[in-house]
Amino acid sequence: MTSIVKSALVALIQACALCAAGPVLSQQYPVKPIRFIVTFPPGGTVDITARIVQPKLSESLGQPIIIDNRGGAGGAVGTEVAARSEPHGYTFLFTLSSHTINPLLYKLKYDVERDFAPVSLLVSVPQLIAAHPSAPAKLCASWSMLPRSARAPTPTPRRGAARLGTSRPSC
Repeated sequence: MTSIVKSALVALIQACALCAAGPVLSQQYPVKPIRFIVTFPPGGTVDITARIVQPKLSESLGQPIIIDNRGGAGGAVGTEVAARSEPHGYTFLFTLSSHTINPLLYKLKYDVERDFAPVSLLVSVPQLIAAHPSAPAKLCASWSMLPRSARAPTPTPRRGAARLGTSRPSC
């Protein structure tokens, strides 16, 4: 396990411990299974992160953790499910930066600031854009200012691609 994942796991466990020490200290937490709503389909980075965290956190808390994949609309489908869930502390949202991007793109049935409280940052994923050294533009802004005739034709993608609302970079 990488040091980033270990650090993220420790941070999540600490955050859950702080949540458990809430207003009524005499109550035990958790007393039933915990649900992770993952906003992207199985096999993606959000799902993989949840599945890396799940076993150790479940062992630490003494309760099963159920992963509930609810992919669609750049994470908005699963986020809406989480927003509508009962606020009992047994449902957690696993998502990525689309959580803050989607309100700018879609009319949502939830408010990301009012309906959610941050618990922990689990993973930090750097993103970059790269080009051949001979490319005439060195920055995204300069690329978009090039006349179309100076740009190389864009090849048709031959793989799965992120969609509107996800954190994929674009120029």
